[in-house]
Amino acid sequence: MKTNLCHMLGIEHPIIAAPMGPDLTGPDLVAAVSNAGGLGILQAQLCPPPLFRQEIRRVRALTVRPFGVNLILHFPVEDHVAVCLEERVPVLSFFWGDPMPYVGRAHAAGVKVFHQVGSVAEAERVAAAGIEVIVAQGVEAGGHIAGQVSTLALIPRVVDAVAPRPVVAAGGIADGRGVVAVQPAPSAQAPGNTQNAVPIPPRLQQRGVAPAAPPPRGAPTAAAPPLPPADHPPSIS
Repeated sequence: MKTNLCHMLGIEHPIIAAPMGPDLTGPDLVAAVSNAGGLGILQAQLCPPPLFRQEIRRVRALTVRPFGVNLILHFPVEDHVAVCLEERVPVLSFFWGDPMPYVGRAHAAGVKVFHQVGSVAEAERVAAAGIEVIVAQGVEAGGHIAGQVSTLALIPRVVDAVAPRPVVAAGGIADGRGVVAVQPAPSAQAPGNTQNAVPIPPRLQQRGVAPAAPPPRGAPTAAAPPLPPADHPPSIS
């Protein structure tokens, strides 16, 4: 499955590792996801700027593929933004605040900008400021949450509001079926405009892999196991 964002970023699969803190999405996992064809996103904001720079360079030592860095704007970020722009990270992702002061500077440095939103109104506001990619977060997401409605209810509304910009779906997506579920229908106004932010389980850090690419739309899926007889309730172990 190739989407607009895949072509924009030079990645193979529409899978983005959601930033989950330096103990989870550190350089090793970020590089593993990028090497597997997705987009790893580093969350190392709590590091002082010199160590933050080292973390970015560590990612570059592990992969030649595109990756991103996420910054939560609720905290001071000026020094970290400066490091990202000096290091020319491919993607700079923002959340929980106003990204407007940083968009022009990022574009001048050749850096693409993501911003995560929880509503159509916020998506429209940041799209008007020149954000390239909108991350639409449903209430199913973990960590810092902006969404107040379900991911599946929010995504099509945001896609319609900001088309033709790519929209990344975040919240409650953990396997190929979830990836397929948030893709627009073939008759939608902006087909192929939705990507997916997948929280990579910690156990995958040791395996160095990202979730497999989803099956093509319409491909057969495994049948569900038959239900037990009514007089024989299932066992729980």
